[in-house]
Amino acid sequence: MENQNKRNKGMMSIAPCGKSTSNISQSNEKRSSARWDDFSSVKFIELCEDEIGKDNRPNSHFNINGWKNIVKRFNEMTGKNYDYKQLRIHWDVMKKDWILFKKLMNKERGVDWNAVKNSLDALDEWWESKLKENGDYGKFRNKNLTLIWFRYDRLFSDIAATRKEQGHQPKY
Repeated sequence: MENQNKRNKGMMSIAPCGKSTSNISQSNEKRSSARWDDFSSVKFIELCEDEIGKDNRPNSHFNINGWKNIVKRFNEMTGKNYDYKQLRIHWDVMKKDWILFKKLMNKERGVDWNAVKNSLDALDEWWESKLKENGDYGKFRNKNLTLIWFRYDRLFSDIAATRKEQGHQPKY
């Protein structure tokens, strides 16, 4: 039994409610926070796109095969040792950021894409108005938004409700 527990350590299992879990979270082992650099982020997005193409994301999250593939391949490609929970948290954060970004850009005028800086180009007055509306918009100011601008739509546009799906078309 002890050998089986060692073999299963780090493997995902299906909880009774049908949700994926990680056996690591059941052990006494403490995981450090995942650190996301550009390389890791791009590899994670590529793997997610691959699993979407394989129909391993039947709804808002990947199925057990999708997550197993992502965890295994991500760690092989990056040399990291991230578990399912760390990657799932990153997926959820990315989705929240994408929804917030779409909300920021909904029907906006006075803001453009700066292809040199890979960021939004807007006057300080526009940003001050937006930050009063929602302080979380500040995470997009003067930041490289290449991934969210060009890659996140493929990951989330068919699973996350934004104002666009409610009949509002963004103008950007």
